[in-house]
Amino acid sequence: MYVSLKRNLAREVREAVDKELEAAGDTFIAGVVASRVVARLRQDDPELLAKFLDQHAEPIFTRMVGDITRAQRSHARAVSSRSVFAGALERYESGETEALGAWLDTIYVVTLGQQRKHLRDMDQEDLVYAARDYTDRAKSNASQAAFLRALADRVGARTVGEVFTDEELSRMWNSLA
Repeated sequence: MYVSLKRNLAREVREAVDKELEAAGDTFIAGVVASRVVARLRQDDPELLAKFLDQHAEPIFTRMVGDITRAQRSHARAVSSRSVFAGALERYESGETEALGAWLDTIYVVTLGQQRKHLRDMDQEDLVYAARDYTDRAKSNASQAAFLRALADRVGARTVGEVFTDEELSRMWNSLA
């Protein structure tokens, strides 16, 4: 295979992804499609895969760090019911400094620039920002849920594509927003 010195890595990888998406059909699992793209690139064009991954290493690891901190928050919530938290708070106030470790070590985004801090280090401004961010995402998720419920009510046993056009869906979304 001829290798150009000036490859458009993003375009070539996008073409590989599009090819696998087309092969997957209308219903697919993103992880399976991704696995097939990687396997095909490893086989057919390992240089493209290596260069693309090298070029995107920072965003990949940024996403990974975000995933890890989200998982830590989820874990803290899962292992701490309100009564467990109240007991841990009492132990913490009695001098058992490790009692709130799962909570105090939890990391949140505290600025528009994606700066992160441990809960233990957050001040009022940080807490307000993080709370507002969660509120905004909750509103967005609630809007998306309302939209999907409205579609479900109208679609019945048919599919969305059988009932609506893109224009109708846009009007419907705008009426909910």
